[in-house]
Amino acid sequence: MQYVSGIIAGAAPLQEGGGVMARSKDRARQEIKAGKSPFRTATYARLSVDSAVTESDSITSQQMLMRDFIKGRNEFLLVKEYQDDGISGTRFDRQAFDSLLGEVRKGNINCIIVKDFSRFGRDHIEVGSYLEKVFPFLGVRFISVNDGYDSFDKDSADKKLAVILKNLVNEYIAKDTSVKVASSYATKQENGEYDGGRAPYGYAFVDERKTRFVIDERPAGVIRDIFTWTIQGDSALVIVKRLTKRNINPPKAYQDTGDFYRREKERRYWNEYTVSAVLQNMAYAGHMALHKWKESKADGISPHMLDESEWKITKNTHEAIITEQDFGLVQEIMRARKERHKSLNALDEAVIRPDNLLKGKVLCGDCLVPASRMGANYQRKAGKVRIYRYRCRTYREKGAQECSSKSISEKDLEAIVYQAVMAFICQVECLDDRISRFHNDFFQKMCSHIEKEKGVAERAIRQGKNEKILLYKEYISKERGNTEQNGTECACKDGVTDGNKVWYLKEKQKKDREIRYHEERKTQLQEKIALFERLEKEQAGWIKNILSYRDTALEEKLTAQMASLFVDKIFLYEGKRVEVVLNFKDEYESLYSCMGQVWGTEEGRI
Repeated sequence: MQYVSGIIAGAAPLQEGGGVMARSKDRARQEIKAGKSPFRTATYARLSVDSAVTESDSITSQQMLMRDFIKGRNEFLLVKEYQDDGISGTRFDRQAFDSLLGEVRKGNINCIIVKDFSRFGRDHIEVGSYLEKVFPFLGVRFISVNDGYDSFDKDSADKKLAVILKNLVNEYIAKDTSVKVASSYATKQENGEYDGGRAPYGYAFVDERKTRFVIDERPAGVIRDIFTWTIQGDSALVIVKRLTKRNINPPKAYQDTGDFYRREKERRYWNEYTVSAVLQNMAYAGHMALHKWKESKADGISPHMLDESEWKITKNTHEAIITEQDFGLVQEIMRARKERHKSLNALDEAVIRPDNLLKGKVLCGDCLVPASRMGANYQRKAGKVRIYRYRCRTYREKGAQECSSKSISEKDLEAIVYQAVMAFICQVECLDDRISRFHNDFFQKMCSHIEKEKGVAERAIRQGKNEKILLYKEYISKERGNTEQNGTECACKDGVTDGNKVWYLKEKQKKDREIRYHEERKTQLQEKIALFERLEKEQAGWIKNILSYRDTALEEKLTAQMASLFVDKIFLYEGKRVEVVLNFKDEYESLYSCMGQVWGTEEGRI
């Protein structure tokens, strides 16, 4: 399991027989007995979307049960409650579950409580791995209330077989439920009943079962406009810009908020993919296309889209927004556009698609959105050539009111980045030469001088401490002499004892200052030695790695290895201005400053 290996990879190796796990658990048990700090506890509740929900299984009921269990038990401190609503127990990639594990890894949670094992998960292998490996390794206490299971209770070891059997039953129930739900969906599809969760944009459900819907006039008007503009020849990008200019909320934002128009600070927009999805949705012609996706928890089949030939299409199930004739015409237009695009951008066998060396690194400098890499074929004397450009995605999709136009060819951008990388390599080469000259000309002499100064400081510290001891002995001797000669009471009256004490404290403070001065001097010298060691270490580390790319200057172009090693981010601005952010820049500036500190010292001028 990936999660387990990720934890163990960064941890100390386990001793034979699982010694680390046992010690972690034993310490926790000792804390319970001794009444020490309470367990930092989190509760976890889960409900599957396809479950037949009963009152006892609801999220609220699960949380109430676990709160009642914790109530009055001083060994638990409830830190947070986690819940995954509508997530299958056969999956472990759940949002709240992942957040809980994140807090566990940080050490913020060391006790997890669930209603029963089925709420934690229905995959017996995964559940067993957490109970037997992950949680013991992290020293986490796990409690299943209804199952009477407590991982820190020694009696729970006798219940392991029951736990295994219960997990197997839970997994069987999950698969059986999956089969029944699939059968239910199949029946709905045969009857032409909608099973997509939300009604298509432009429609609203008419019944509580959410299987039939009617036209929702305001968004339906947008659907009609989209089809009309397409028939008139507008591209999806042009339509996106029109809808954005009219400030109309995209489908998901409208369904989430009920707001037809986009709010002032809302940053959800239409895009070409959404427009294309609308144009291809036969629901707008009054037909129901079901069984477009397939998933089976019982057979372990992940969600995937089926071929159009496998869809179940039921004609005339609801009122149409678009006429059959217009819908068919738009499909022909889209097919023609797709073929034209393929023909225009198809790569000949003789043309090699350039590698995307800067993938994921190019962003708009204003909106900070990743730039679009767009390619097109151009006919040249030598044949068809594939040329790429980077453009601001926000401007392209949403227009000038959201961002400004920025565009640069990939070839020009790679040349700029190459020049930036080579300039940085030259800077590092100069720094390396400076470090080498310092090492050859001054390093040994400086180290010898510093060690000598350090020895002087250490001797002064020892001498100061010895003088403090002698000073104290002298003070005690004077006190005893005064007492024997005059008696304690008489001496105090004459002020002799007080005078000795003042003298002693004054001399002691003087010695303390001298010792402190030499200790600080010793610390400064140690820091300088550490600086020298750092110069040697970094010269043999990242500096050597960077200088190994000096030979690539002969190629005079950016390579994939150079882009990966050197380039962090690239920001595009208007007028083809580019900002290249390089890796190792912080290390370079820190080391350059370090060299300045060394050369600026008295030792550096020896």
